[in-house]
Amino acid sequence: MRRALPVIVLAVAVTSAVLGWWRWWTAPPSGTELALASLAALVPSDADGVLFLADPARAARWAAGREQVLALVTLAAPAARTAPPELRNLLAAVVRTSPPALAAWWRGPEIAAAAPLGSRDASALGRAAALTGTLSRVLTGAQPTPVFEVATSPALFAAGRTFPAPPAGPGRASALCFTAGRWWRVEAARSRLEISSGAGAEPPPIGSASIVTTQDLGALGRLLGAPDWLPRAPARLAFGPAGWAVALDGDAVGAEARRLLALGGDVPAEHPPGARHWRGVLGDVWVVPGRPLEIASSPSMLETAGGEPPRANAGALRGADLAAALTRLAHALETLPMLGSSASDLRAVAASAARLRLVRWRVAPQGGRVVLEW
Repeated sequence: MRRALPVIVLAVAVTSAVLGWWRWWTAPPSGTELALASLAALVPSDADGVLFLADPARAARWAAGREQVLALVTLAAPAARTAPPELRNLLAAVVRTSPPALAAWWRGPEIAAAAPLGSRDASALGRAAALTGTLSRVLTGAQPTPVFEVATSPALFAAGRTFPAPPAGPGRASALCFTAGRWWRVEAARSRLEISSGAGAEPPPIGSASIVTTQDLGALGRLLGAPDWLPRAPARLAFGPAGWAVALDGDAVGAEARRLLALGGDVPAEHPPGARHWRGVLGDVWVVPGRPLEIASSPSMLETAGGEPPRANAGALRGADLAAALTRLAHALETLPMLGSSASDLRAVAASAARLRLVRWRVAPQGGRVVLEW
C-alpha cells in the first residue's frame, strides 16, 4: 500500500493537469470591450457591417462542432461565403498566429480584415499575400503593435473617416458586431451563446411545443436554407412531438399552393369544428380556413399555432423539434422531381438543428436578444 500511494498521487496530479489543460484549451473566447472597440479606427466609415472578435484562435476552437455559430456569422455578413479561397486561407493563417483580436468588415460583396500582429508574423503574412495576389498592407503606429490588413478591394482600407466606435463598457465580451443598423454584444460560454442589443425584451420561454413568430416567413426560410418559394408574410409556426403547424395570412397561400396541398382530396375533418382534411404534396394535413389560415400535420397541432398576429420576430424552440419538422418536410419534397435539391438542403439544416438543444430570441425595433444552448 505504501508503494502504491506515490503512484496514486502521481495519477491524480496528471489527471488534474490534463483536465486543467483541457478546460483552458476549450474555454470560450473573451476580451475587454474597450480593446475590441479600439479596432474601429481600422474600419472605413462606409462599411456595411463590422465584427470585432476577441482571441480568434480560441474562438475557432470553441466554434468547432458548433456550425450554428458559423450560420450566425453568415447571417450577419451574407457575402462572407463568396470570399475568394486565397482570402479565406490567409485569414486562417492570421488566426493561427493567435492575435489578441480580429476586426472584419464588409461592404456589399467586398470583405476585409485586420489583426494586430508581431512584426515577424506581419511580414511573413505580407509575403504570403503577395504570392497569392491578395491585397494586403502592414500598418505601424496605428496600434501598439503592427497591424496586418487584407482586403478584396483597396476601397475597404480606412482612409480619413473611420467607423464610429461601438458603445463598449468596461466589461468583457467575446465579440462586438454591427449589422442591420445596430450594435450587438456577443458573450460565449461553454454551452451557451448570448447575443444582445439595446433594450430588447426577454425571449419567450419554451413550452410544450416550440413556437416561432416571424413578420416575414420567406425571409426566415431563406436564413434556414429553405426554398425561395415560401410566402413573404407574417406567420406563427409550431413544432412538437405531435408534428408541426403554421398560421399565416390566407392571401399568402396562392391558388396553386392550395391545389398542391389538397391535390388528393379536400373533405371536412371530424375535429376541430370547421376544419378540413387535405391530402397533397405534404401528405395528410388539417386546415382551418380563414385569416389566419392554419395548417397542421395533425388535428392536435392546430391549436398550437393560434394566437395574435406576430408583432415581433421571436421564438423558443428545441433543436430536436425543428430537426424533426424539417426532416418530415424534406421527405415530402423528395417526392417532387423539381424540389429534390431543396430536400437535401433541408436535411442538412435538420442535422445541424438536431445538435442544438435550445434557441430563444426576440428582435424588435428597440433591441433584441438571442440565446443559443447546446
